[in-house]
Parts: sequence; C-alpha cells; structure tokens
Amino acid sequence: MIEVHAPHRKLGGVKDFFVHIFTITIGLLIALSLEGWVEYAHHRHLNHETEQSLRAEIAHNEQSMAHQLETIKNRQRQLKKNQEILATWRTNPHAKTDHISLGWEFESFDDMAWKNAQIAGAIAYMPYKNA
Repeated sequence: MIEVHAPHRKLGGVKDFFVHIFTITIGLLIALSLEGWVEYAHHRHLNHETEQSLRAEIAHNEQSMAHQLETIKNRQRQLKKNQEILATWRTNPHAKTDHISLGWEFESFDDMAWKNAQIAGAIAYMPYKNA
C-alpha cells in the first residue's frame, strides 16, 4: 500500500506548494514503476515455471500414451483369443481351453501442471501459441 503524508511544515507559498506536489508526483511515479517492475518480474518467473512444468507433464503423458497404446494392442490380442475360445466352446461345449480374460486397465493422463497454471492465472501471461 502506498501512503502519502501531509507536509511536516507549513507551506510558504505557491512555489513551496508546487515543489511539494512535484516531489510527491516523482515519488509516486518511482514507487509505481518499481511495483510494476516487480510484478513484471513475478509474471515472467511464473510464466517460466509454468512452461517448464507443462513441458515435463507433456513428456510424461507422451510416455504414458506409448504405454497405453501397447496395452491396447495386448488387449486386442486377448480379445481375439477370447473370440477363438468362445467359438471353440460353441462347437464343443466340453472342450478344454484356456480361460477367458475380461480385465481392462486404463491410465489417465497427468494434468496437474495445467490445472495449476489455470488456477494461478499463469496462462494469461503466456503467449497464445505456447498456451
């Protein structure tokens, strides 16, 4: 919070009044400039941290996607095997065959960095193409 105090002595005339106003104005401009610079540095730092965390999250999700694609391929193979077992049972109900597997697993993607960036408002400070 910026505070402006009254002069400590009585103003002697118009010249003292304008010197006092000029001093206050310069002081306020300096204070506001410094505050703006600190905010700019904070936003820039927040943007940098957000981009780093988003890049790490995207890389992790990319690895997770490769694992999920492999899991889907394995599941498709198992489903084909299940179809073959069912076809065998249909023709010969007492045939000895493998068991049917109906399990399914699915991993979700990480989105904590994205949610944090939205909540912190960091997205507003990022260039559109990066966001």
